[in-house]
Amino acid sequence: MKNILLAIAFITLFSFGANAQNNTPQPPELEFVMELKVKCDPAFSCGQTPRGERVVIPIVGGTFEGPNIKGTVLSGGADYQYVDHKNARNEIEAQVRRTQR
Repeated sequence: MKNILLAIAFITLFSFGANAQNNTPQPPELEFVMELKVKCDPAFSCGQTPRGERVVIPIVGGTFEGPNIKGTVLSGGADYQYVDHKNARNEIEAQVRRTQR
């Protein structure tokens, strides 16, 4: 639920973040959250699909650290990609394994 509310707030910020007087978009305010140092196994191909070549890069560990957060990246996630060589386009989706605290 928290992720849904954050997504709604993010969309609202960019949808209505323009200056009302001259309709000039305002740049977003950015804040450093963390640095990730992720260890990966070699990429492998799962073959061609209608969306492009399916490539998987396994995430096997690592660390993350920021001003208010620090932890370990667990093995079990992956970076999933569709690589469209014809149109020089990639779709990327990273998934990580989470544990409850």
